[in-house]
Amino acid sequence: MLSRFACFLLLVTGSLFARAAGPDIEIVTGESEGARFSIAAPAKPEARTGLVLVFCHGYRPEGGELLDGLLPLKSASAHLVEKGWVVASTSYRRNGLIVADALRDVKNLRAEIARRFGEPRRLILHGESMGGAIATLLVEREPKLFAGAVVVGAALQIEEGGKALAFSHAPGGPLIFLCNRSETKASREYIEAARSAPTAPVLLTVDRDGHVNVNQREIEAALAALNQWLEGGPAPKPADATLPPDPRPSAMDAIGGGGGSARLTQLNPLFGNITLDFQASDFAQLGVKPGATFQLKFGKMSVPVKLGQTYTDVPSGAWVAFFDAEDRLLVAINRGNAAAALGAQEGDLLRVENLP
Repeated sequence: MLSRFACFLLLVTGSLFARAAGPDIEIVTGESEGARFSIAAPAKPEARTGLVLVFCHGYRPEGGELLDGLLPLKSASAHLVEKGWVVASTSYRRNGLIVADALRDVKNLRAEIARRFGEPRRLILHGESMGGAIATLLVEREPKLFAGAVVVGAALQIEEGGKALAFSHAPGGPLIFLCNRSETKASREYIEAARSAPTAPVLLTVDRDGHVNVNQREIEAALAALNQWLEGGPAPKPADATLPPDPRPSAMDAIGGGGGSARLTQLNPLFGNITLDFQASDFAQLGVKPGATFQLKFGKMSVPVKLGQTYTDVPSGAWVAFFDAEDRLLVAINRGNAAAALGAQEGDLLRVENLP
């Protein structure tokens, strides 16, 4: 089964969606064959370049709400819109392990973009986890529609309907596999099988464990390398693509006595994981070391949380926290719902105290 980190997405309400866009961005939302989509484009037609990026999301549990998860635009996508790109994302017509129908949903989104904004001069894909497998299949099967892709933590060994995905290993355009160091095996195997293809794929590795545990600077750099390749430049060399996240000042309010508080900035409605605006340097200041347990407080709730590296560092039902690729603190209950247990919402102030 795919890691929950692959499903940690920015899923927002319509009001946040509108506020994130701003006056210079046109927002289009809709539905096609049951799949919900969102499209962000420069508001002025003359500012549009005909270049398009479509995001393919990863696995989501069955039964949840269908959400495309495009906005607020992450920085890598926002920078493209500023340069004249159209950026879009679609849910699939249902959640779960869905590939065959998802291929059609992404193609439907492409047709919608062409109808509203004109036939793309170039359309590339950014897929994560299961979405990476979907993007890979589209570049293999529909190279005239999809020029290339950056696939992050691609889940290339999943099955649908009891059958393994059938890859041709003959992509019709450039593919860049962006992988955490702990999960390069499947991508290396695909690249080896495709070594004789006219356009052989390339592996970029992020020196960080996890699944889809990459930051926006790393994604933006991979997308830039893909576009340079498509514009006739050389294929990127296999390399360490690790970059530090964009720096930001500390948002922690030090309370004294080994304590500090910060806002809840993101809430994952699928799993209830929360992200707090603490940085690793904040915890160093508080004296909370990796592997230690700290106290997390909100309202009348106070829970012990282990500072680990991934969900499975604690038993089922226990609390764990770790710093993600953007250097923000993700807090979760292994196989539980942290937001529901705390009753916390985005914008709430939560407190951390170092245990003696």
